[in-house]
Formats: sequence, C-alpha cells, structure tokens
Amino acid sequence: MTKRAHTHTLFERLFGAIAAGILAAVLLMSLIMTSVLHRERQEAYEQEILAQLRGIANLVEESYYIYDVRLNLTLGTLIRGRVTDIYEKYNGIVWLVSWTSADNSSFTVLKLQNESWDDLETMISSEEFAQQLAKLRMGQEIRAANLFPDLGESMVTVGVPWIYDGSVVVGAVLMHVDVSDLEVDLSDLVGQILGITFAVLALGLCFAALVARSQVNPIRKIQNAVADYARGHFENRVKIRGNAELVALADSINRMADDLSNLEASRREFVANVSHELRSPLMSMQGYLQAIADGTAKPEERAQFLGVVIAETQRLSRLVNDLLELSRMDSGAYKPKNAPFDLNEMIRRAFISALPRIDEKHIEPDIQLDEALPMAYGDADRLRQVVNNLLDNAIKFSGGHIALKTAANGEWLTAQVENDGEGISEADLPHIFERFYKADKAHTSGMGTGLGLAIAQRIVEQHGGQISVESQNGKTVFSFTVPRAPKDLPAPPPQSAQTEKIGTPGP
Repeated sequence: MTKRAHTHTLFERLFGAIAAGILAAVLLMSLIMTSVLHRERQEAYEQEILAQLRGIANLVEESYYIYDVRLNLTLGTLIRGRVTDIYEKYNGIVWLVSWTSADNSSFTVLKLQNESWDDLETMISSEEFAQQLAKLRMGQEIRAANLFPDLGESMVTVGVPWIYDGSVVVGAVLMHVDVSDLEVDLSDLVGQILGITFAVLALGLCFAALVARSQVNPIRKIQNAVADYARGHFENRVKIRGNAELVALADSINRMADDLSNLEASRREFVANVSHELRSPLMSMQGYLQAIADGTAKPEERAQFLGVVIAETQRLSRLVNDLLELSRMDSGAYKPKNAPFDLNEMIRRAFISALPRIDEKHIEPDIQLDEALPMAYGDADRLRQVVNNLLDNAIKFSGGHIALKTAANGEWLTAQVENDGEGISEADLPHIFERFYKADKAHTSGMGTGLGLAIAQRIVEQHGGQISVESQNGKTVFSFTVPRAPKDLPAPPPQSAQTEKIGTPGP
C-alpha cells in the first residue's frame, strides 16, 4: 500500500513563502549592516592612527633639519614619548623610512621599538612594499591590510609621508597595528545586531502568520460553503471583506448558491408536479378499469369508461412528450432548423386549423396581418407550435373575440394573439410561463399538461426572441418576436391560393 504524499495547505505555503522572504530580507540587512559597520569602524580606526602618524611626522620635521645625511640622528624625547603612547594605546609598531639617495632609489628603515625581526630585509624588499613606498614618495597616505604576511593576517599597515620644508618628501612614518582587538569589539556589536535580527525575525514570523491567515480564512469560508452546497445545503452565504478578488469570487459563489437553491426548488416542484400530473390520471384510469374488471360498471357505462381511460392515456402521452421536448431543449440537444419563412402565412395556416373550434364557440376573429411584413428567419415548424399553443389558449379562454396581428420593428418581427374574457390575475402573471402552472384552474378542462407556455417560451428564446403577456380590463395579449431574415437569403416558394384568401385586415 503506497502512502499518499503530504500535500501542503495553502496556509503552510503562504506562511512559508512570506517567512522565507522576511528571513532573507532580515539576514541580508544584518549582513549589510555588519559589513558597513565593520568597514566604518576600521576606517575610523585607521584615520585615528593616521592622525597620530601625521603628528609624529610633524614632530620629526620640526625637530630635525635633514639635508644630506638622513636618519643618522637620535630622536628627541618628545618624539619617543609620542611613539611610546602610540605603542601602548594601539600596540602598534612604528617605522621611520628615509630615502638615502637623491633619486630616492634607496632607503633606510628605523624601528622605533625593540622588536627583533630577522627577516626585515626580506620584508622591506618585497614588491608590495615597494608599491606602497612609491605612493608615499608621491606624497600620498597609505592603508594596506596584510602587507607583511609574516606579521599576521590581522596586521594593517598605515603610513604618512614625511615632508621637509613643506614640499620635499624625504621619508615616511609607518605603523603596523594588529586589528584583532577591533574584531573582538565588532563581534560584540555583531552579537547585538544578531539579537535584534532574531527579535525582528520573530515579529516578522508573527506578521507572516497573520497575513497568511488573513488570506486563507476567506478561502476556507468559500471551501466550507461549497462543501455545504455539495451536500445540498444552500443556506450558507460567504461574507468576505478586503481582498477585491476574493470578494468578487465570494459574490460569484453566492450567486451560484442562489441559482442552485432556485434550481433545487424548481426540481422539487417539478417532481411534485409531475407526480401529481401522473397520479391523477392513473388513479382515474385505475378506478374506471377496476369498475369494468369487477363488473360494477353497467354494460352501457363500459364504453364511456373506456373512452375516459383512452383520453387519460392520450393526456399522459402528451405529458410525456412535452417533458421529453423540454428536456431536449434544456440539454441543448434541440437545434432550430432555421430558414427564411413567411410569418403571415404560418399564422394563416394555424388559423385555418383552428377554424372548427372557433366556429363551435361562436368566436369573432380579427386578423390584422401586415401585408408588407418581411420574411422571418427561424424554425417554422417550432414557431408554428408556439402560435398553435397561444391560439389554443385564446380560443379556450375567449369571451367571444380573438385577434391575430403581425408587425415589423427593425430587425425583429412581432406576432400577437389577443382574446377578451376574464383575463389573467395580477398574481398569476409572473408565473404564467412556469412549468405545470395553470392560471385558471376552475375553467381548465383538465386535459392540458401545464407545459405549453413553458415550451413556447423556450422555443422563442432559442430563436433569440422574447415572449411576454399583458392582461388588463378583460383583455389578454400574448406577444413574441422572431428575427428578420437576412436580405441575401433566398425566399421560400409561394404558398397555395387557399391560404392567400385568408387574412384580410379586419376592422
């Protein structure tokens, strides 16, 4: 059995990244501060020594007049006292260098302390020392670390030119000083810096934890909310402040939760409605068939009962077909077979099919079709289904008058189906296109499925159009729009003369 690799949480990754950045920044600043302080401390130390050497050089110049013979003298008490003070304070070794030839090609080194260096000749004949003497002959001050390795790695050499008569460089004063004590002093300072560094680092880690937690907590809220949604609980809403991106994400999650909640409510309502629509005819059919089977139905009633059963099975068949059609539309399986067609002609044909029922109910029709109407573009068979449904409802609820109208409005064509009668109540209007919704339950024949207007709405919307209803003052108007056909598409073949006679504009 293989072990699952450990997956770092977002908090761990954020905290690690921020902490690493803070640690790197603090350590870098510590190194920079240590380096800068070390350099400044050493430079200040060397400047202090140079000042002492300048004083010795001035004393030598003031106390001795050197012409042709150099360093063949005994230093005065004042100079030796100054050298002794320097030696005791800095533990340094002082040399006096004097050039013994007119061209400065040879020189003499006088040690002012009693150090015994057997290899002095080798030391002063090195190339590095010659380069430093050249600088001194030019009147420059020198500072050189580890000029004489034999003296130790921590030995620093500083020197000033010995100038006679204000302009002639006749020698130099050099001092070799051990800076190891300075390193010890600096190590104490570095220790203090490191202490401050660790304190700042601890604060930085606390800050990193707070920042990481502030970023992770909103994501955890979103994660918990999504987990609730996955379990079917849509009440939780994500409330986040601060981060604009996370706030936008939370708003999207909340909108999704609203949509899922509405969808779940619709699903439950749909299941309840389908169950009700199936249960009623099935119970009715069961009762009639049971009466026929057990012989309680009279012989003259059996044909009537069988007729009711057949009608209920037909209604169930329509219900199943409508549900399948809606399912295909919702899933995207249905694709309109768009082509140019004559909207007026389609409405005329629907009117002809409905004439028997119109005459049966003694309804007065009013056909007002715009004869200059351009060609429409869409699936004519599906849109005919919309007209049939609206016309069927208009006939069913009409008080004696219906009207069919068409008009053009830019790139869209509008069709209207009107009827008089009781109309639709204001409370029912917002729900009229919902599935299984029946506005007038008292006057409905019971043979409808409650899906006709929902199907009509989906068909119109899949053509990019809109369907709407208005009902007031005993008048109900259903309107829907379809796109106008592009001008470069060929026109459909002409229709038969039978339909061309129908549709004369009404009064």
